[in-house]
Parts: sequence; structure tokens; C-alpha cells
Amino acid sequence: MTKEKFSNIYDTYSKEIFNFLFLRTSSSDIANDLTSETFFKFWKTNCDKPEDYLKNPRAFLYRLARNLLIDFYRKNSKQTIVSIDACIEDTDNENVIEIQVQSEENIEREYVESEKRAMVLACIKQLNPIYADVLIYYYIQGLDSKEIANIIGRTEQNTRVIIHRALASLKKSIK
Repeated sequence: MTKEKFSNIYDTYSKEIFNFLFLRTSSSDIANDLTSETFFKFWKTNCDKPEDYLKNPRAFLYRLARNLLIDFYRKNSKQTIVSIDACIEDTDNENVIEIQVQSEENIEREYVESEKRAMVLACIKQLNPIYADVLIYYYIQGLDSKEIANIIGRTEQNTRVIIHRALASLKKSIK
């Protein structure tokens, strides 16, 4: 793989991978570290391979990021609890999606929506990790079930079932 090809892949997927990791860790610093490590491992694994060797770099990156996240939580079994408000208000990093208020009339509506997002995010974090991952992949990152299947190492049909069960579990926890 050439440096130019790697640079294009990095430019295309770095924000996506960061957002996935940020949603799972609630810390932009940890997400940045894990994103860097993901792309470092990606380069290390593919630098000596031909350009057409990797058919789906996106799925490979998500798999690397997911494995690094699992390793991170194994190493740091004492998890730091971060408030959801801090996650939403963390605007120091340009990769974090900001809530923008367009006019004074929209303030209340935006506040209600941000509270809903915070509640859904908190409920996602309480789900089984595989359920949380597939919900983030499918509904937030916009991956299709075939790509998710490649990332989690399951069949496409099984992945669809997991997405359905994860959504049902999320709905149950929200109620």
C-alpha cells in the first residue's frame, strides 16, 4: 500500500472511527488515542501488501477499532464514570458532533432533543456490548448489515437478527 492510498483512507474514515470510539468511551482523549492506534495498526498490517489486497478497508478499520476498544477495557477494568452532559458539551475536539442552536425559538426544541440523545446514549451504553456496537454501526455510522457482519465476524443474516434484538432491547430499556 502506498502512502497516498493510506492517506486517502485516513482522510475518509478517521472521523468515522473517532466518532465510533467516542460513543463507546465518552472521552475524546481516549477516542483520539484509540483512533491513532487503529490507523497505526492498519498501516503496520498493510504497508507491505499490494493496493488491491484489502477489499473493504472500512470494515477492517472498524474491526481493528473494536478489538482495540475491547483490549482497552480489559486493561482498564476500573472504568472512569463520565457524565453524559460532559460528553455532549465536549466541543474541544472538532471531530465531536456539536449541537447547534440556530435561533432563540429553537433553543427549547434543541434542548429537548439533546436530552433525548443523551438518554438514548446512556441506554446504549448499558446494553450488551455487541448490541451497543451494532446499533452504533447501523444507526449512527450508517454501515449496512454486510459491512457489520464483516466487522463482528458473523453472517449477514445473524447480524440482521442481532440488530433487531439490539433495537428491541434498547426500546425496552428506554421505557
